Amino acid sequence: MFCSPATEFQALNRRVNPSVCNILGTISAILTIAFSITTIPVFSQLSQGGQPASFLYNLQTPLIEISLPPPVLASIRAEDDTDEKQALPRRVAVAVDANLDLMDQTSWQSLPDGSWIKQWRISCDGALALSLDFDVFRMVPGAKLFVYDDDRQYLLGAFTTANNRQGGLFATGLVPGDGVIIEINADPAMTEEPVLHLSAISYLYRDLPNFLDSRGPSDHCEVNINCPEGVNWQKQKQGVTRIYVKKISSYFWCTGSLVNNTRKDLAPFLLTADHCAPNVSASDLSQWVFYFNFEAPGCENPATTPPAVSLTGAVKLAGANTSGSDFLLLRLEDDVPENYNPYYNGWSRENIPSPNGVTIHHPNGDIKKISTYTQTLISSQWSGTPGTHWLVYWSPTVTNWGVTEGGSSGSPLFDNNGRIIGTLTGGTAACDPGGIGPGSGPDQPDYYGKFSWSWDQNGTESDQQLKPWLDPDNTGILSLPGLSSTLSAALEASDRVILSGGNLTCRDISSGLPV
Repeated sequence: MFCSPATEFQALNRRVNPSVCNILGTISAILTIAFSITTIPVFSQLSQGGQPASFLYNLQTPLIEISLPPPVLASIRAEDDTDEKQALPRRVAVAVDANLDLMDQTSWQSLPDGSWIKQWRISCDGALALSLDFDVFRMVPGAKLFVYDDDRQYLLGAFTTANNRQGGLFATGLVPGDGVIIEINADPAMTEEPVLHLSAISYLYRDLPNFLDSRGPSDHCEVNINCPEGVNWQKQKQGVTRIYVKKISSYFWCTGSLVNNTRKDLAPFLLTADHCAPNVSASDLSQWVFYFNFEAPGCENPATTPPAVSLTGAVKLAGANTSGSDFLLLRLEDDVPENYNPYYNGWSRENIPSPNGVTIHHPNGDIKKISTYTQTLISSQWSGTPGTHWLVYWSPTVTNWGVTEGGSSGSPLFDNNGRIIGTLTGGTAACDPGGIGPGSGPDQPDYYGKFSWSWDQNGTESDQQLKPWLDPDNTGILSLPGLSSTLSAALEASDRVILSGGNLTCRDISSGLPV
């Protein structure tokens, strides 16, 4: 029986009230959340967790099916070929208009416990994955929203009032497949309906990390972060994020990193490259999705897609295009929850070439990788002004010869002291000679916009510099170490004491070596 609890609803207040979600608790409670065992792989956004009522009552059929026309991929791929010849970012998805007031599409169904449920299935033929873009997203007390795939193997949510934003915009992460189910569960005491206007879906047509063939979308020479090359970089990796970038009706993969500031207040500053989305609008930034901890647990690629956590939305603070140092500094709309185990990477604004170091990145949106350099960096340029970029040559290592690819853009370049000194603009490094065109190969260089140039040399205004944001009190320091969240510090402290053969020993988890 389908029925609507309309008599319990008051006139809808369509104003969106901002809220801040801070996830706190004891270390044991956080660890329970972070490492709980579930039969459903979860790519969790800032959410309350749990399972949809349809899982509990084994409801198999959504109440309403909505099929959207797929894009014309032939013309899209032709555009991509032209763009990539001009070294523009690699597009992986396009927007498909939806324009749906979801709450008007179907009626409420009652459940045995007195609660209510609404379900929709949104499909678009041929997609590798779909995500949802809302231009009005207003959840209300007593309501929870879940998103999952047809096989119930991939679950996002629950989304609640904690996900409401001042402007009403919201976007979900990607769900594999060409159909996605949206479900709302409502308490019997709910007094007004959510307001949900689905403006578009993003239609992913390439570069989906699904690992069905034990390989992600990146090239064969890339090195997973938890291979031996990553042993000394376990802190720094926790700050590196995969970014699902939206610009107008196109979507791209990029990489970024959390960065520390001189107040050491865990402000969610994130550094990437301006060319990932030049002149990006505030509304598009509100629908960027930032994935943390998307990595293989070991050196080998996993058999299934590893879980990750994510946040939606950011605000632009400063940036400079490729004629300068090509940087983009954002502030995430949410603080990073402690159970994400974030690390706010340190930096150096000294213009000193590092003798060795690494980059940590997500090539083509793949799981986290690491590439190593052992030749001293060279001061260079991308276009225009000399001295804006570091030129780097990657080195073969014990596992392979890691390089960078599309999607690595914006990734941090670390010096030999583990501090960020640049962000990736581009280059000709590739796994194979000629892999991205004549003159490319693993022995060819990449170019990273200098952190020292981004600091205060792109212009005189605050929106052209890192300095006003990362050193707001004008301390004048030249470098700053990274900073762990409370949980990260606790995990580090707990991991420094291990029992080996009945003897108590200590080790430094940043290097894996006894101390």
